[in-house]
Amino acid sequence: MFGRIKITLWVGTIIVTIIGCSALRAQICPAWYTDIGTPGIGGTNSSVTAIAEYDDGNGPAIYVGGRFSQAGGLSRANIAKWNGSGWDALGNGTSEVVFAITTYDDGGGNDLYVGGYFAYAGLTAVNNIARWDGSSWSFLGSGGSYGVNNAVKAFGVLDGKLYVGGSFTRATGLVCNRIAQWDGASWAPLGTAALNGLNGSVSAIATAESGETLGPAVYVGGSFSSAGSVSTSCIAKWTGSAWDNVGGSMNAGGTVLTLLVHDDILYVGGKFTNAGGVPANRVAMFDGVSWSPMGSGLNNDVQTLAVFDDGSGPAIYAGGSFTLTGGSRFARWTGSDWEPVGDGTNNAVTALLAGDDLGSELPGLYVGGSFTQVDTVPSNNIAMWKACPPPVPGDCTGDYILDLDDYAELANCLAGPNAGALSAGCECADLDEDSDVDLADFAVFAKILTD
Repeated sequence: MFGRIKITLWVGTIIVTIIGCSALRAQICPAWYTDIGTPGIGGTNSSVTAIAEYDDGNGPAIYVGGRFSQAGGLSRANIAKWNGSGWDALGNGTSEVVFAITTYDDGGGNDLYVGGYFAYAGLTAVNNIARWDGSSWSFLGSGGSYGVNNAVKAFGVLDGKLYVGGSFTRATGLVCNRIAQWDGASWAPLGTAALNGLNGSVSAIATAESGETLGPAVYVGGSFSSAGSVSTSCIAKWTGSAWDNVGGSMNAGGTVLTLLVHDDILYVGGKFTNAGGVPANRVAMFDGVSWSPMGSGLNNDVQTLAVFDDGSGPAIYAGGSFTLTGGSRFARWTGSDWEPVGDGTNNAVTALLAGDDLGSELPGLYVGGSFTQVDTVPSNNIAMWKACPPPVPGDCTGDYILDLDDYAELANCLAGPNAGALSAGCECADLDEDSDVDLADFAVFAKILTD
């Protein structure tokens, strides 16, 4: 793949000859990876709305749900497993659309939970929510009562309980208004029988653990105006025994579509212009006491949020229907405002997951939606924003390529033994870490290049 070079250094009577690849890592990063599946027919034939990582005993894999009938050109009904080289089926899939996927251990092992608007998973009647154990589907409930009576759109896990949100009003016959709790054996409402749950649909759930400023609590977002007996617009908090508002509400008529807890901050995205009385365009953050806008916000719906480190440090990423100068529908929070990620996608981004690139085990941010292109490259509804690999020792030019340019930088820094402090910018050339740059560093350079 790479050509080979011969570099000879002559210093006094010592010759160091290096023969190695002209490019140890010829890659620009971070960058898009689009062939998730057979090259040319990768991805799915319609929209992706949920992504999760799960190990069914055969190693970690990426599970993708949505409203599609094919993945990688193969028949896959609304859900499929990406194993790093191809798309596997989960039985016969689901009878209709999948909106949410998560993992949950009820004490008997970690399983995959799938929610949406479907009557069947495989050949099993399940009513909008199902469990996949790696080989078969099962319903949540007992006897003739199972599942929920309308769509499931969000999951959250806290203290051994699975929280399920959506547009349903009953779970196995119990009155559970748009949210319910599953403990592995039975369903329970959140609140009293008369005033449990929410008065409108739930689109997002995030949880905060005990010991955090935000926790322990289950945060719920959607299009409701009350939680139990508490008046609150679009966002609420379940403390384990009661409902509460979250430092105020979003503006009436708005909707919260996505929630993320990271470093004890609650990040919220959706279609709103005000958070807790603070102007905030479609995205905001809450520190447990007060709301803050995130720069100038975004100009259209924010449908999904995730935290990802592309090699330059963890950052918040957003997907949705918005546009930015230089890019569309996919953006990174810099700490002061939003910047586009590449040129973005040509249609909505509705799901993000930070996970492993199953081929190289480098981290990647999986991006799903209803697009057919990322930057200028065809990509059917799913792609990956791939992180940078670890720095290459001796890569003084910072391009992840070890080549003649790096050799030249090494030569420019040559100072000899006991030369004192390194010259500014020569830290990368001190490969043996003895605070000078001499022939020993060239020997290390040669070893890196030829290993």
